[in-house]
Amino acid sequence: MPKPLGKNEIFYYTGYAYKKLQDPIFFIREILGVERLTRDQIKIINSVWENKFTGVKAGHSVGKTFLASCIALTYVVTHIDSVVITTAPSMRQVRDLIWAEIHKLYYGAKYNIGGNLLQIRLEMGPKWYAEGVATEVGKEEQSAVKLQGYHAPDILIIIDEAVGVPQAIWEAIDGIANSENARILAIGNPATIHCQFYKNLLSPEWKSYTVSALNHPNVKQKRTVIPGAVSYEWVKDKIRKWCWEDKPNPKYKTFEFEGKNYRPNNLFLWKVMGEFPLDDVDRLISVEKIEQAMNREKLYNLNICDIAVDVARYGGDSSVIAVNINNNFELFTYYGLDLASLANEVIEKIKLYKPKRVGIDADGLGAGVFDIVNEWRDNTESYDFVLIELHSSAPPQDDDSTEKFYNLRARMYYQLSKDIDFIKLPYDEDLLEELSIISTKVDRMGKIIISSKEEIRKKIGRSTDKADAIAYCNWLKYDDRDVKLYFVD
Repeated sequence: MPKPLGKNEIFYYTGYAYKKLQDPIFFIREILGVERLTRDQIKIINSVWENKFTGVKAGHSVGKTFLASCIALTYVVTHIDSVVITTAPSMRQVRDLIWAEIHKLYYGAKYNIGGNLLQIRLEMGPKWYAEGVATEVGKEEQSAVKLQGYHAPDILIIIDEAVGVPQAIWEAIDGIANSENARILAIGNPATIHCQFYKNLLSPEWKSYTVSALNHPNVKQKRTVIPGAVSYEWVKDKIRKWCWEDKPNPKYKTFEFEGKNYRPNNLFLWKVMGEFPLDDVDRLISVEKIEQAMNREKLYNLNICDIAVDVARYGGDSSVIAVNINNNFELFTYYGLDLASLANEVIEKIKLYKPKRVGIDADGLGAGVFDIVNEWRDNTESYDFVLIELHSSAPPQDDDSTEKFYNLRARMYYQLSKDIDFIKLPYDEDLLEELSIISTKVDRMGKIIISSKEEIRKKIGRSTDKADAIAYCNWLKYDDRDVKLYFVD
């Protein structure tokens, strides 16, 4: 392990002049050995050195984590007795994302940077260091108190995944920003407007930048210029799935790509273009919450094991089996299966997972699957589980909820929206699109209604098969009775 440097050693052992090393772009290229920086990255790096507040809304895989690690390492090394704090919503993200990149830069640098590099801390001197801090859900107050304890003549706070940062953390950061030489860098995918990050970027105090995947060198040149970053093929596929040709209109953030004008949906806006959604008001579950659930660490010790089945109704639909083990969900998708084959797949999953409850969507063709599984259950003594017949269009049963719902489907999805912070979803772009497009409204009787399958089919060209399976499966854990039948009156 390299020994800690003396306060001035970093500025002469490389052979470069002090003033030269104070140029962050020079340091990143010549000391860290980073060969390629995009124009957007150069602008953002310079902004951190020149402005107190810098905000970056970015698309998917455009190098925001790599950029943050370059800035963190460069700042702490070139500012004597400085403190750099990086934050992320979970310790896994702190450790496996930005600090994993810091480790790569540190050990891959052209020169021995010195200091003592630990898992999520770099010690350059007694009061001269960088450190990672998690701002975990449910521990916001503790994290805020910890942040308020950091002080230094030069301090930089890097906020990753800024959309999900709780208000208590922002308030703690505001207190740190009162220092004359404090710098704040907030970076995130702009998944929702309902956050402090969105408000900050509207403030004249903040220097804001947008990093779109459409402008990335890999996409512009249609080849891999920067390995590991967004690809031309990925963007092309998302244009096909999430955009449609339309006339140029700044109101809808239309864009030109290969000679054609496209209008993006909300997923394309934030995931590709790095822009906030245009109509985020009535969404049942925000994209931010869905992504957090997909990136959550595995959950344990909840004693839950359920299976739910959404049965295809039309030729283009898929049948989906969802499995919930301790609030960790898995999806199995099938196309073109007849009822007997699908029922056999369900039976095999029952044998494999040994669930407590199995719920089958018994509207329409699903009744046949239910009957086959039910007959098998009655003729076997090896597997003990509650079989539940689900009719999502039926009235919801009475419960302790203060809200009133139009049908059971609305009740189940509403429950999923309440549970989204406490479950782990599989990463699946179809599931992401389906869950994020579901909106809610209240009818004249005060009952909550969610988007119908027909409305959604018109928007995305398919049914919400995967989302329905997840909603059904999540709902099963609230059922403790032996048999529950939901029938339309």
